Amino acid sequence: RSRSITVRVLDGGREVDSFRASSPKALRSALRPIETHLPRNRVVVQFRGVEEAWLPLGLDRVSHEVDLDGLGSALSFLAA
Repeated sequence: RSRSITVRVLDGGREVDSFRASSPKALRSALRPIETHLPRNRVVVQFRGVEEAWLPLGLDRVSHEVDLDGLGSALSFLAA
């Protein structure tokens, strides 16, 4: 099993960045420049949790995605 967060950054409705992080430390590090350099009144950051599991012998992969409310929810998702 693995868990990660897919992050989309929208500026005025247009996607300007996206990335995936699998640890809380990596997620915070990647968000720091976004929070510093982009205007808060126009930027929307969307978080989506992705949980993947592989069946025995790696024969098949099952993926489940869920929309998350914010950074706190994303960090909780990774910690679970």
